[in-house]
Amino acid sequence: MLNNTKKIYCYVDESGQDTEGRFFLVSIIITGEEREQLIQELERIEAETQKGIGKWKKTSPKRRAAYMQRILDSRSFADKISYAAFSSGRDYQEMTIIATSKAIISAAPLNNYEASVYVDGLTRTDRFVVGAGLRHRHVKVKRVRGITDESNALIRLADAIAGFVRNGLEGDENMKPLYEKVIAAGLIKKL
Repeated sequence: MLNNTKKIYCYVDESGQDTEGRFFLVSIIITGEEREQLIQELERIEAETQKGIGKWKKTSPKRRAAYMQRILDSRSFADKISYAAFSSGRDYQEMTIIATSKAIISAAPLNNYEASVYVDGLTRTDRFVVGAGLRHRHVKVKRVRGITDESNALIRLADAIAGFVRNGLEGDENMKPLYEKVIAAGLIKKL
């Protein structure tokens, strides 16, 4: 008997803990079997735009804009990028679980999937809490792991999306016009 379970890979990052609960944003990148091709494309875009593997907030505005424009122009990332914004509370882990579960459930084929979830900076202890929280929300989780920005182009994309959306929502003069264009075109899904 063939196993037709679809593998889903979910990369999660956040922004806003510094606002002490006024604003918290979770960005989620979901991919399937095309994951390796997306990583190769992201690494090429990182090199061509000179963004490199650095964090969003440490990248120059010119390189940020060039990187985001290339990501958003690529058809490869259509329907793979989403975010959730929260405006109250400090239970960041719970908000991350809520956003991640919504993204996976909206992207998953009915009940025929299993998700591998990679969360930026997640500790060994917290991965069990996140896994249990996702399962409690009826997400079929195969594994939950912590990952660092430096180690994977998809987690770097999640970091960039978190920073980009935050910049857009906060009215950053360099990112707001591109953010408004992206939102109007539906290129990034708000959960």
